[in-house]
Amino acid sequence: MQQTPLSQGNAALRNKDYEAAIRHYNRALAQNPELTTMLQSNIDLAYQRGGIPKPAAGTVPVATVDIVVPVYNALEDVKKCLESLQRCTDGLTVKVIVVNDGSDEATTQWLREYCGGKPVFKLIEHEKNAGYTKAVNTGLKATTADYAITQNSDTIVSPG
Repeated sequence: MQQTPLSQGNAALRNKDYEAAIRHYNRALAQNPELTTMLQSNIDLAYQRGGIPKPAAGTVPVATVDIVVPVYNALEDVKKCLESLQRCTDGLTVKVIVVNDGSDEATTQWLREYCGGKPVFKLIEHEKNAGYTKAVNTGLKATTADYAITQNSDTIVSPG
């Protein structure tokens, strides 16, 4: 049975995934405008608990994008890639899902430190290298956005 955006929002809020909760509640609001008062309270709560800045009043929500980045070592390339993703969102609501596919200790440690505490990043770790396809599939299973894309960890994005 497929969950409704409202139940998905409630589950995300319980799991402290505040960005996902906001996305789901906004979808529920679009489908059920009669629930505006309740849903807006839930959205406000998710912004508050997540420490996420609220968009300016009257701002039209844009599509959400999850970017799946499979990583296996190549630390210097990974650093440039993730830093560019953090800088160049072009005003979109972006979540970067980093899948550490059994990288060495230096890469693993850097990923944990870099992604930790940054709401835009979600780190998923494979204990052992499972290969590109499995890493991408792991990341895609974790997506909740309107759109999902994959990006190699040696790619640097630029504005626009």
